[in-house]
Amino acid sequence: MTRNAFLLGSDLNFKFLAAQAKQTLNPQAFNVQLLFNNSRLFRRFTEAGSTIKYINKMTPGNPVAKELQFKAFENLPDTTGLNIDDLIVCMNTLKLEEQILPYASRISKDTNLLFVNPPLGAIQAALDHLWPRSSDTRPNVFQAVTTHVLSSSSNFDVNHIKAGKLLISAYPSKQSFESFASSQSTFFPADTVVPSVVKGLLDNRILQATYCPLKDVYQVQVETTVADCCLNALGRLLNFDLGSLGYTESVERIVSDIVDECIQVLQSTSHYRVLHRYDPSMTRLLKKERLMVLIKELVEQHGFNHQQSIPGYATSYIVNSAKQQRQATPVNSMLNNLLVSKRELEHRESELPFVK
Repeated sequence: MTRNAFLLGSDLNFKFLAAQAKQTLNPQAFNVQLLFNNSRLFRRFTEAGSTIKYINKMTPGNPVAKELQFKAFENLPDTTGLNIDDLIVCMNTLKLEEQILPYASRISKDTNLLFVNPPLGAIQAALDHLWPRSSDTRPNVFQAVTTHVLSSSSNFDVNHIKAGKLLISAYPSKQSFESFASSQSTFFPADTVVPSVVKGLLDNRILQATYCPLKDVYQVQVETTVADCCLNALGRLLNFDLGSLGYTESVERIVSDIVDECIQVLQSTSHYRVLHRYDPSMTRLLKKERLMVLIKELVEQHGFNHQQSIPGYATSYIVNSAKQQRQATPVNSMLNNLLVSKRELEHRESELPFVK
């Protein structure tokens, strides 16, 4: 029987993964379709012929383009049997639950839900909001992080500039994190049944996808969070690329203080403590020297404004986590307050409603 596989989103990874899924997943086994939560974006997509153009620009002077057509929905029709068997969520937002809510009634305990580049804490918040912890209707959940470099020249084109990788792991939706980590440390990869939609993505040559333990995805998420606390926050507040200024002594002192606070908070989180219990090598993940080298390399390569993450999320995540653990983060707290004030001013100037 053909499975209803949907992609929900609007960002570059949404277009990139939609194109790859359409080319890779067997059409006799999967009906790959798109979901839009934005009426204007949905209308533009249908007016553009309901197509996504994937352009492989990794071969200099010889780009390869493919146009792929999709069936798309803003609201799923009230058709008996039209359930969501697989859902890939590519949303640049903190409120994942708000994006999934309109379709939650079509999601069952047998649905496979894959979140792409989810910020730390966002998946658990969405699950707790949509499905009670004791609920036996929670779907099977997976997460992925991607490092492919993409750009766009129009609404529904996606340019593949540089090859990266796609790491996919299971996420504990139906058991405690402790129980999940224990099982995975002993039985991986046999601890979780890998669904056919994930197997299909693993077969895609362009994606360079790997199915891995959760700790591997967590490592990328932690590194991204710490880097964003430095690069995203400072780049947005100072309104210019600090990379052009250079990694000066004064900048390094600020970055050092930000990293110290991030390490203090992340070491105290339950997920880190559990993963470290089963794999003591996780200690290396939060070594300050390693993180400082990583950030300095990113500055030299891209500058302080290269991040395409959610503005201010990493900083607010660290500050809020610190409050829950009764820890002090004076530098990140100051940056967080400045980022909130800056966004409020920007919204006021553009006469748009402000949402913290």
